[in-house]
Amino acid sequence: MAKLRHLTLVLAAVLALHSAGQARPHQPVPTPQGTAIEVVATTLHPGPDGQLLLTAFTEGPDQRITVHANSILSPGAVAVLKGEDGRTIGTHGLSGADTVIDLAALPAGTYTLTAHDGERPLGAFRVIKR
Repeated sequence: MAKLRHLTLVLAAVLALHSAGQARPHQPVPTPQGTAIEVVATTLHPGPDGQLLLTAFTEGPDQRITVHANSILSPGAVAVLKGEDGRTIGTHGLSGADTVIDLAALPAGTYTLTAHDGERPLGAFRVIKR
């Protein structure tokens, strides 16, 4: 059920971005109750077909987030996780459709996850760990 709700919210964001023709911040996407991690999209970018280039989400209390690429990315595509102080905590290559980032070793706090493929921005997310 949680996956269906996530897909419905992503589809609504795609339609809103497609009709606007540009990336823009949108309302937070709720995550399943009981999770230790919340991922809130702050900026999403549509591809030429109007589909979002990237989404990020969490499932269950496992303290991992999944970054899902909806388009073919170059070998240099990365997701960068930064702390509240702006310091880079980790850089993760985006290869294949899904990249899993484990946050279990990080303390509670708010983090920023940005993704880009060369100069092309893919998306930005606020990650809240409780």
